[in-house]
Amino acid sequence: MAEELGISVRLGALRAILHGRDESGRRMRHWCFDGAAESDDIMVAGGPEADRPPEWGTYKAVWLSLDRLEPKRMWPPALAELIAAGSGKWPAGITQVVEP
Repeated sequence: MAEELGISVRLGALRAILHGRDESGRRMRHWCFDGAAESDDIMVAGGPEADRPPEWGTYKAVWLSLDRLEPKRMWPPALAELIAAGSGKWPAGITQVVEP
């Protein structure tokens, strides 16, 4: 499976389900899986995110070590905080995250 950085990823176990809302307020759900990249050669492959205003982000593809992760600047922040708190390891089982 190819993802938005243009690399092939092998999906693993389901780790988290995020229940939240999109920009219009509609309910949405994100399913988060373990994944293993088959290459370190990343790029921005395009998509609707690339057409958003610069204040939403620069969309430059970079690898970031977990000790430099800034959960408040990531989306969704609740999942980034969970990953940072566990030093990159998910809690056992499937984590349910509910955002208002």
